Amino acid sequence: MAIELDMYIQATYNRFDKDGFIQHNEIVNGIDVTIAKQQEFRLSWMATKMHYTGIYGVLEHITQQDAELFSTACFECAKKNYSGRRGLQSGFSSISALISRSVDVAAKEWVTNFQKKHFASFEIPVIIDLSSNELLFCQKKPLWGRIYYGSFHEFIYKYYRP
Repeated sequence: MAIELDMYIQATYNRFDKDGFIQHNEIVNGIDVTIAKQQEFRLSWMATKMHYTGIYGVLEHITQQDAELFSTACFECAKKNYSGRRGLQSGFSSISALISRSVDVAAKEWVTNFQKKHFASFEIPVIIDLSSNELLFCQKKPLWGRIYYGSFHEFIYKYYRP
């Protein structure tokens, strides 16, 4: 059963809020989004502090180009809002989610294969297809930054699940 868009957005907001994320609205790449930010420190990450930036917004229809441009713009937004040094026990992640009831096959293929390297930062695009309740992202764990990807996947399932 497909979930209602307004219910999904409210549930996502509530999940971030419950865990103490600071949230605000902004326009990113022409899309009205909610940005949720929080820091986490783990010894298992070799004593690293990760600054999570979850950004989610709605499009009527998602194409591959929409997904690519949104991911890049969200990464730049997270980078602009990150105030610390990158490297040596500190970095940030941009986990951006586009939400729709209509998603091109090419966009789904792109997002499930996307991997891009950045210095001490991570760009992880997500697509939520509410018509099929699909949560789509690249599930591979690349060698570079491998210790973080388990937590990124947990983040995606916890906050963006339909």
